[in-house]
Amino acid sequence: PQGFEIYNGSPIVYSTGNFLFDTPYTGQAYREDDLWWKGYMAVLVIKDRGKTNLEIIPVESGPGGTKVARLNRRKTVEFLAYLRYISNIIADREKVLDHWNAWCVQNGPWWVEKLKKFEFPYDMSDRERHMAAMVIRNGQTCEAHRETITTFFKLAAAGHTEGHEAIIEKTRILQRGLIPSE
Repeated sequence: PQGFEIYNGSPIVYSTGNFLFDTPYTGQAYREDDLWWKGYMAVLVIKDRGKTNLEIIPVESGPGGTKVARLNRRKTVEFLAYLRYISNIIADREKVLDHWNAWCVQNGPWWVEKLKKFEFPYDMSDRERHMAAMVIRNGQTCEAHRETITTFFKLAAAGHTEGHEAIIEKTRILQRGLIPSE
């Protein structure tokens, strides 16, 4: 889940996170405290004269589509504090750019390794090579992945891949749904 902002009196919700996956997730073992399984519903109430209220309803899901449920009171308080924290980052353009660049420096090398292993032409019956090609395709067709790769290469070409360690560490903490200490 990502934050939100109020822009010219109207809410912009950047990502509500994951809601429900009805297929098994094999990327890692299910852990109830894992942010992967959390998200929120954004309820917009539009009143007279275009006035808009935003209500956030935090939820959690389970592997294989086993549940979608509202978070309990303690988890809701923690989730809303987290959402406020990341929304405050969104409100500061410089922080957004710092976090974005750090994200790209952190994830760019993974994409480079995938690109280095890609061989063409490849036999589609070779499942491993076919899956590798699908990952590369995803990196180019998914706007967020493509922007990550492009930004990483821009930073690398300009010699700006150093000095992001502190923000990368904050990003890793945020990815776990926790608020980093300042």
